[in-house]
Amino acid sequence: FKYNNIHSVIPGQVYRSSQLKPETFNAFIKQYHIKAVINLEHPRESNNIPKEMAISYDNGIKYYLIPMSAKDLPDLN
Repeated sequence: FKYNNIHSVIPGQVYRSSQLKPETFNAFIKQYHIKAVINLEHPRESNNIPKEMAISYDNGIKYYLIPMSAKDLPDLN
């Protein structure tokens, strides 16, 4: 990949990445024909979520936010 910290989990189907700059996120979506994004970041730990949601919407792809914290264990109740 020409982008930093993007890796294929299942080649041609599933990718994972660190948080990308909005312009890189947009370019990656277009280049790899992404159909859905699953974001595991917690909104209090990321200020890019609104930008990613807007870019996803503009590209006609689904955006799922499943908040998880890098600092706390998930509540399983």
